[in-house]
Parts: sequence; structure tokens; C-alpha cells
Amino acid sequence: LTIFAQTKVSGIVKDGYTGETLPGATVLYAEGKGTTTDLDGKFSMDVPNGTYTVSVKFVGFSDFTYSLKASGKPVYIEAILQS
Repeated sequence: LTIFAQTKVSGIVKDGYTGETLPGATVLYAEGKGTTTDLDGKFSMDVPNGTYTVSVKFVGFSDFTYSLKASGKPVYIEAILQS
């Protein structure tokens, strides 16, 4: 049995102008790998340990990117998107 080291990455996505959360935003750590935000604009995902560029996208807003070094310790991201 092989166990892969993972990091819990969670956070929230907000509108930079109004401060409101953005439900349904796409959060990716690799091509085709990630999640979407819930009704409260929050997300959580398990990411294999390594170095990634997390990309947050929502229609009508500029993309938000975050350099992530996943090493087993939980990571919290507050993504503030600009329209």
C-alpha cells in the first residue's frame, strides 16, 4: 500500500470591489485538477506535495494566481479578484 503525501488547501474567493464572495469560481492547481467554490465562495482540496501555481478564475474578473509549495502543512488562500 502506497500513501501519497498531500496538503489540505482551502480558502475563499472574493470580489475585490464589493468584498462579496464568489460562488462557482474555478480553483485549479494543475491542468484539469482542482475544484470550484461553494455557495459561500469557499473551497477545499487535497493537493499532492510539490510546487504549483494555483489559478482562480471567475467570469468577468481577472485571473488570480498564487504560488503554492505544498509540503503537508495546511494552506489557506484568500483570493481577491478584480473586475
